[in-house]
Amino acid sequence: MYVSEKRKLIFLAHPRTASRAVVAALQSVELEHLGFEPHPKTSHHDTLTEHPGLGWTVFTVVRNHFDAWVSWQAFNGARRPCGPRRSIQDTVRGTMQLTSHFPDPRRMWALHCGYADVLMRYETLEADLRAAFHDTLTLPHIGGSERHADYRDAYDAEARAFIELRFGAEMEELGYRW
Repeated sequence: MYVSEKRKLIFLAHPRTASRAVVAALQSVELEHLGFEPHPKTSHHDTLTEHPGLGWTVFTVVRNHFDAWVSWQAFNGARRPCGPRRSIQDTVRGTMQLTSHFPDPRRMWALHCGYADVLMRYETLEADLRAAFHDTLTLPHIGGSERHADYRDAYDAEARAFIELRFGAEMEELGYRW
């Protein structure tokens, strides 16, 4: 979580949404006047326990669920060079059981969306940041997976149905689809 006391802004960083690149952009020379700093009592992906109140704006980034899971799989696969590649279904089940980033097994972005006033989209992130903060802002490429294929190539019918069943309501709320 990153805070700009000057502008009463809070950025809630979520895994697999270019959060480290967003933080780098928020702390860049173009935006140094905003004064974004890590919240002193939280880590990068921590969230709020309640909205900070009137005058504060909280923003976060969401991403197409299908694309996010392929990215998560590629990211984790890059760290495990040996062994068989797990299916999308196994990746989802294992990840959501092992991490506190997903408090609701049916909502991938629930950790931050409940407190966010503004949802930016991973798919249009640089444009969203430019519109909100600075029209020449460049989003750096930091970490992440190096895959270039369309996420649809990673899914068979069973894996697609699994994601749609598990996250369908949230995907509909956010306007995401296959």
